[in-house]
Amino acid sequence: SAVVSREILPREPMYLFNSAVTVTGPDRHRQDVLGWGLKEAFVQNTSGIKSGRDRALIAFTEPDLKANLAKMQTLSIPDSEICAHFDILAPENSRWSLAKAREVLAGQGVQDAIRPIHYRPLDRRYAYCDTVWVEHPRPLLQKSAQHRIPMLCFVDHVRGGSRWGHGTISYVLPSGVFLSTEDTCLAAPAFIVNEDGTLRTNLNGDLISEFEALLGLPYMDTVAPEDEFKSAWSTLGLVYYICGVLHDPAYLASKDQELRTSVPRIPWPISQDACRTYFEAGSRLSALYDIDSWANDPTLDENRLQTKVKADACSADEPLLNRPTYEPGVGSEFFPDDPNSLRLTENIFLKNVPDHSWEVPIGTYAPAQQWLKDRAGRVLSSADRLHYRRLLQVLAEIHDIKARLASSSPYAAGAV
Repeated sequence: SAVVSREILPREPMYLFNSAVTVTGPDRHRQDVLGWGLKEAFVQNTSGIKSGRDRALIAFTEPDLKANLAKMQTLSIPDSEICAHFDILAPENSRWSLAKAREVLAGQGVQDAIRPIHYRPLDRRYAYCDTVWVEHPRPLLQKSAQHRIPMLCFVDHVRGGSRWGHGTISYVLPSGVFLSTEDTCLAAPAFIVNEDGTLRTNLNGDLISEFEALLGLPYMDTVAPEDEFKSAWSTLGLVYYICGVLHDPAYLASKDQELRTSVPRIPWPISQDACRTYFEAGSRLSALYDIDSWANDPTLDENRLQTKVKADACSADEPLLNRPTYEPGVGSEFFPDDPNSLRLTENIFLKNVPDHSWEVPIGTYAPAQQWLKDRAGRVLSSADRLHYRRLLQVLAEIHDIKARLASSSPYAAGAV
């Protein structure tokens, strides 16, 4: 029988049929859904590291990870016990054998394959990245992390109608669940490392040409921060611009439907001033997401959030509660004069927790809550407690940056 067919013309809301036609002139700003998708904007990108055996190969601290590896190196411990202890469900398949992997591990040192990773936002852990053990070690991202190249991270696959507009920057190896437990996190380095150790841009050449034409500014390999989007622009300038846009609540709200059906897209530049605003926001955000920079950041005052104890006899070895409680605007029952109290253990509290820090989302997580939830029942070290106090301050500033972007956004109230 004859096959009956008809032409399907793309029209909203069928965003999966986005036109490839470049929109120019005054209409281009109202149709930025036709802009460059992040996956196409960068020559190389890949999903975050996926170990397939997280409990064995990823740990909160480097000593914890080495203890895991030492246990697996001890061949007198049967494979069945290793599987039970580390939740390894498939000890052998066509591509991997636990017994053979343990034999290899027992005969080598482990230090060279240990890497710091961003397991979740603002949550650094340590991973064993040997190719014998890790299903997807992501050498592109490992090399980028070794050179401290900023990597733009965003969600690839979204389930349940979630918005795709999650984006952040990482300077260390991101995990596959960095932004969501259900959805794949992609990472695109700003630069690619050449064989001789020099760097080249990872931006698509056609994108560079198009943005030069739209902005009326030349692209240069390096541009001083104070000159970005004034006299020229660079790879870092565009990466920070994208990060800023993806933190603008007004942009995310105005493109809600598009962001539920397509990966984030780089909106056409509205003006040099708007690009500059987003660049400045993204530049500061990149510093806030860089955990290594926190110790040298004078705005992160470790004494601003003070620890208080319920009793003088309180032990520093108290484990975290399974459900730490946060009471905004009021003190705890033991310290009623201290606003915004956060109870960490039975007897230990944080006071003066910044407004909004507890709820600020990054990806599909609320890091202030998730960081504690993942460590429930664990005794925090002094370094852990210092990190968490800084984390709360970082989240407070991220909230403030987003609020400032929303208040002056060109995307507010359908302006674009």
